[in-house]
Amino acid sequence: MRELKISSPLASARQREDGIIHEVYHAVKVNIQDLEAHIEASRQAFGSTGYYISDIRQLKSVCQQSRKHLAHHSVAKASALIVSSGFSTIVGNIFLKFNQPDFASKLFTSEEKALAWIKEQQALDN
Repeated sequence: MRELKISSPLASARQREDGIIHEVYHAVKVNIQDLEAHIEASRQAFGSTGYYISDIRQLKSVCQQSRKHLAHHSVAKASALIVSSGFSTIVGNIFLKFNQPDFASKLFTSEEKALAWIKEQQALDN
């Protein structure tokens, strides 16, 4: 499998050999225009039902409109969100609690645990 990669103002993402998409968000304030462009770039590169590990530890902020949009317009079938103990934990918890995404999602502080969980989700559908 050829490794696919994208880069946007929000994040860099690559599809691993096992099909899981690993994205790392930059230290940015997420707005709806950049989010929509990132989702479209992801859709074109990886399709509409990917399994994502999303590292959001560097994010500065995410506007409410962007959180709502992502919850219902994502290209993720499941997403393991890697957070730190600071701001990204708050963002992640707000996203999961109030926006109730249309896809399976869970917060992790460990990349290894995030990978194990996303592989379980992937296996459930295979």
